[in-house]
Amino acid sequence: MLSRNRLLTSYYLATPAFWLLDLLAHVPIRAAGLEQPGWRIAYYLFAFGCGLLCRWRPRVSPVVGMAESSVNILLLALSVLLPIFSLPGQLETGEPLYTGLTPLRLANFVLAACVLLFSFYSNQAALAEHVRRGGHA
Repeated sequence: MLSRNRLLTSYYLATPAFWLLDLLAHVPIRAAGLEQPGWRIAYYLFAFGCGLLCRWRPRVSPVVGMAESSVNILLLALSVLLPIFSLPGQLETGEPLYTGLTPLRLANFVLAACVLLFSFYSNQAALAEHVRRGGHA
């Protein structure tokens, strides 16, 4: 069985597979909140970099998992909220209405939330012990 850190590292190192799924099948399960291809590529590079960092320094895996998932959830929240915030302007000008919440974004949110919760709860005791001993989280 994979250790918690190896499982998280494997998830991030699998980012090229998610990118290929996005590129070939147009299913951006890991970056659904980013409409622009350039931003998606930057995000995929960031996520793969997280995997390399976790492999290089396994002790930081819990923090990396929580940080990456938090960034992902923020991007998803913005991708849903910004269209809602622009709704009054769209109604005034007669522009077509756009919904921010799509099935892909919902799947992306669930995946990111699961990684965040896994990172936090599976490593909560280790992180608390590390901080208690004077280390930095």
